[in-house]
Amino acid sequence: MYLKKELYGLIRTDESIFDFIQESALDGLWYWDLENPENEWMNAKFWTVLGYNPDEMPHKSSAWQDIINQDDMKLAMENFTKHCENPNHPYDQVVRYTHKNSSTVWIRCRGMAIRDKNGKAIRMLGAHQDVSDIKRNEHELIRAKEKAEASEEKYSELIENMTNAVAIFQAVDDGEGFVFKDFNKAGEKIENIKREELIGRKVTEMFPAVKEFGLFKVFQEVWKTGEPQYYPVVMYKDNRITSWEDNYVYKLSSGEIVSVYEDITRRKQAEEQLQKAKDALQTISDNMLDLVAITDLKGNFKFASSSHKILGFEIEYIIGKNVMDFLHPDDLPEVQAKFAGFITNPKSSGNATYRGRCADGSYLWFETFGTLISDNDGNPKEILFNTRDITERKRAEESILELKEFNESIVTNLAEGVILENDDGIIQFANPAMLKMLGYKESELVGEHWNCFVPEDQIEVVKNANKRREKGESDQYELELVRKDGERIFVLVGGVPNVNKGVYTGLLAAFTDITRRKRAEKELHKSNQRLESLLEISQKVTSTIDKDTIMQMIVDNATRLIGLDTGAIYMKNDAETISLSAITPVLPNNFPDDLRIANLKHHPHLNKALRSGKHVLMEDALSAKLTSEEKKIADLRKLRTIIY
Repeated sequence: MYLKKELYGLIRTDESIFDFIQESALDGLWYWDLENPENEWMNAKFWTVLGYNPDEMPHKSSAWQDIINQDDMKLAMENFTKHCENPNHPYDQVVRYTHKNSSTVWIRCRGMAIRDKNGKAIRMLGAHQDVSDIKRNEHELIRAKEKAEASEEKYSELIENMTNAVAIFQAVDDGEGFVFKDFNKAGEKIENIKREELIGRKVTEMFPAVKEFGLFKVFQEVWKTGEPQYYPVVMYKDNRITSWEDNYVYKLSSGEIVSVYEDITRRKQAEEQLQKAKDALQTISDNMLDLVAITDLKGNFKFASSSHKILGFEIEYIIGKNVMDFLHPDDLPEVQAKFAGFITNPKSSGNATYRGRCADGSYLWFETFGTLISDNDGNPKEILFNTRDITERKRAEESILELKEFNESIVTNLAEGVILENDDGIIQFANPAMLKMLGYKESELVGEHWNCFVPEDQIEVVKNANKRREKGESDQYELELVRKDGERIFVLVGGVPNVNKGVYTGLLAAFTDITRRKRAEKELHKSNQRLESLLEISQKVTSTIDKDTIMQMIVDNATRLIGLDTGAIYMKNDAETISLSAITPVLPNNFPDDLRIANLKHHPHLNKALRSGKHVLMEDALSAKLTSEEKKIADLRKLRTIIY
């Protein structure tokens, strides 16, 4: 081409042409003497790009070596060596220079070695190109990419955790088909299918009724026009699922189609059921004892069943009034607070117990349950109230409470000690008598284990008794306890299991202090031993003294010795009968002769003593279970405590 030859000729003959090229096309030009490496020529633009005055800068290679990044210089020198050794190895790299203002300038540095006839590199011609803007753009692109990736991650996380179902589709076959690209957790739950089963499959394959459903056409229109569409509530049904759904479909900038939808099957079913209920409400309410009403969201009556006449008002009078107009003043603040909470938070409790005013000024107790009625869009519009007259129940509860308080009063004032334990043996309750018996304060005993007042040698007795309670058995047994002050006492324990809904939860035990009785029995035993000695002596003198005299002497002295008020000696006639031999004091005149001879089968307590050889103690003859013959003798002799 002649123009190329012409230009090259001008460059050789006209320096201005060369100056124009190097100033206009390059950001620096250098020419290096490799035989004298300290000498290097740099044109003016080499320095102005780096912020330096060319007139002040020497044509020395050391001038630029101080301002180049040292890591980049190492790379440049490695390439320089390789290029000098092999012309085919390019000398081309991007290096960083420090501008005079301390900023970084990115320079693309290219060069070619000029060689002698032997191929040795003797000169190096190089050119600079400022690529700082390109590098800055690269960094911006990297940051933008990282930001986009972070944004995409947040977007994906948002979609995954949405309560609404989200499905993303890729159009195929020029919009004649749509393939699943993503599907969130809410969608899996609504459609009862796993994401893995959908990804890569056509929507018509997985949801065969989608065209009949009408949604497929919406997908196509949105994909073609890019305009989002709302597809209102329609029932979808195929061989696998049936559901009511509303869909919002839009197109992403990437060309994908997104469908956001909600399964409102339950809401639709509830609306249908509610509508049926409302249609039948009048008929049902007229035959109900409960009070049924519908109000607006402020509580103004719109409907009231005929059962509201229990208040004494005509239904026409009630309509339009507010429910709060009929409340007892003391109950009004609490009910108003519950009503406000129910309206603002439908999930809160919609029930209340209160007193309702009657036309005559009296009050009845009512329990009311509220339910929000929604319109077709799911917005609350009315309240359904179901109210029950619980006046009799309240009176019964008050009676039960009074009875409970009465029973607690009895337990509190019982002379016997009472303890309630849980199934771990921890004391839950102790009445004042029990606290006094053991010498503890309530705070010292309640919450403690029963072994705190049971001596070591008695623990096995209690454990065996507790096992019987766990089996559902009730009984009595004697036990020794230790008071807080260390004194041991004797008690008679009556234990019963505490069972709640068939589950053993602990026991209730009553304690009677029998320490005096046990001590008396001990003294009685000693007296019996003395009496037996006397009887032995008497047997020795019966041969020389009148028998009746001896018996009377024995009973008089024995009664006095034991410390009793009265005593008697019976002599055994045969295996079935006994006769009164001596008595003190003298029997009253009206004492029947037929009671002087007793049949043992009519005197079981005396018979028991004879057969066992052990005394039988009856502490209270008035409350004891006696035969008619035993009772006659006790009444005639005015006996209270009897020892056989």
